[in-house]
Amino acid sequence: CHRIDRVTSGMVICCTDAQVARLIQSTIDQGSVSGRVRKQYLAKVKGRFPSMEGDECTALPSCTDLAQWKWMPSGKDDDTVPLLQVDAPIETVDPTNGIRRITPKGKPSTSQFRVLEYDALTDTSVISCIPVTGRSHQLRVHLQWLGHSIVDDVQYAPMGNDATADTDGNGPRIASGCPSSSTAGLDGMLESIQSAKSVGTTTCTTTNRATTS
Repeated sequence: CHRIDRVTSGMVICCTDAQVARLIQSTIDQGSVSGRVRKQYLAKVKGRFPSMEGDECTALPSCTDLAQWKWMPSGKDDDTVPLLQVDAPIETVDPTNGIRRITPKGKPSTSQFRVLEYDALTDTSVISCIPVTGRSHQLRVHLQWLGHSIVDDVQYAPMGNDATADTDGNGPRIASGCPSSSTAGLDGMLESIQSAKSVGTTTCTTTNRATTS
């Protein structure tokens, strides 16, 4: 139904019935009207990630015609904490090593971030990440551009905030990346599964894959 990166830990939904797979896929599709489950990741990043009320915003990169950031409302009535949205096109510049970067030829990519906590002792932040679009590595590339690379990500972290720089080609290692689906829409997805079951026998399983390093 969907996938996660090799170095990312989290839940994968696997269906043995094509009809159920299509129903779940439409439920979690990014950017679609029918999408009712929002993909969300947790990541530990370098530095103090900005909040709208904090002074950290002064350290954010300047917006250009190629890449921009802006504050966005959460879209929920019970949630007033804004999201930092990044809009920057991403292109695969090294297919062999799977390296992406922000370029004018890249595909439109949008990510949203929110700081959850900051640890002054390690100078790291835990943040929530929402991939509005589904480009490979888009969260990692956008965070690199913001100057807050994921801790221990050797593919993107060494270059600081230059998301257009070349990398050393080593395999990526994400120290803390835990994707999860929000509870919104899960009831509808379960109803769809039950409906499909009334048509034929189906099986839906999940698997949890640990982060590799």
